Amino acid sequence: MSVLENIRFQRTFGSAGIALGLLLTLRHIDCINGTTPIIIGLCLLAVCSVVAVCIKYRYKFGFNYTLLLFIAACAFSLIIERPEPLKYCWLRLAGFTIALAAFSPLISSRLLSSLRRGIWKGWWIGAVILTAASFMTLLTAVATSSTAEFHYFGFRGIMTMGMTLSPVAALTAIFALYRLQGEIPIRMKRIAWLALFCAGAITAVAAGSRIAVIGLIAGSAVILVFGWRDGRRKTVIGLLCALMAVGAVCLSVPSISNSIKHKTALAVEDGSPISSRQEKWKGRVTEFRIAPLTGVGFCAQTVFNSPYDNETEILDGKSPEPGSSWLSLPAQTGILGTGAFLAFLIPVIAKLLRKPRPLLSAVFVFLLLNGISEGWLLYSSALLFPLFWLSTSFAYE
Repeated sequence: MSVLENIRFQRTFGSAGIALGLLLTLRHIDCINGTTPIIIGLCLLAVCSVVAVCIKYRYKFGFNYTLLLFIAACAFSLIIERPEPLKYCWLRLAGFTIALAAFSPLISSRLLSSLRRGIWKGWWIGAVILTAASFMTLLTAVATSSTAEFHYFGFRGIMTMGMTLSPVAALTAIFALYRLQGEIPIRMKRIAWLALFCAGAITAVAAGSRIAVIGLIAGSAVILVFGWRDGRRKTVIGLLCALMAVGAVCLSVPSISNSIKHKTALAVEDGSPISSRQEKWKGRVTEFRIAPLTGVGFCAQTVFNSPYDNETEILDGKSPEPGSSWLSLPAQTGILGTGAFLAFLIPVIAKLLRKPRPLLSAVFVFLLLNGISEGWLLYSSALLFPLFWLSTSFAYE
């Protein structure tokens, strides 16, 4: 392959990646539904196109054998346990494998790297659009005293629910903070990024996810530590003041903080501030005890002990909400799957510690925290799924 052809293919796959990344985020707008098969199909098309070009032009590509072992452990759990509905579990595993090929370092090549960087860029563009549009909806709702966009689960903006909006808005705030730390000579751009940071942080609180707010604080701390270390101390002090101002606004405006306060108060009445998640966590621990070696089956659920579990819908094919990425892993794939995953993840963390990168490190800290109470790790249709696996892919580079 000539140098010009190489550049042309990299630009082509990079542009395709941006379009795919945008679709991955904007598909979660409230009026758009049922696009998961389209997403998986586009991922398959993109990966097959890259592999075909690599084979035709004898371009080098390789495989991550630890991830292949992890996928094999997931398949083995279905072969041994045969959970219901088995057909949908196998379909989810097929979609999961295709998504890993697109987002994770399962297959490595320069062209796939261009595709993934495009998806990463498109995902952030979509996140900014979702956050900005939802924040405008929030301002309108507060100004008009409207309650249409508010419910027990938090403010949902233009998305399907607050628990989906909150992490997106928090990550957008972290991204804006990262851009503010950079050298931006134009004042208006700095003002725009500062406004986006404030909008993202306020929207994240209004949307009502407590773990997303905790992740926002932790991710922001990572960005600020990098800034302090690099000598931009005046900027860090100014951003700390902005953080405190945003916190004051969130606490002083009831319509912004009411969702978190209400959910926490109800949970405390039930005996614990995290009682709604504890029930799901107990279910995942019970599933692991039932089948410790293989788990109960990839993307399967056999223990329904939470009031939020709809057993009939799940057995009819609806994806379960496990309540934790890090507990669903051993519950569904057992010791075999968890061991293979840790063999993959530990080197990723080691690489980030040896060669830390501000945004990637902040996003990874956010996702590690968010995965405690959100079960997106094994579900390719989840909004945070591509971001996690893309992060691992960049850490490997």
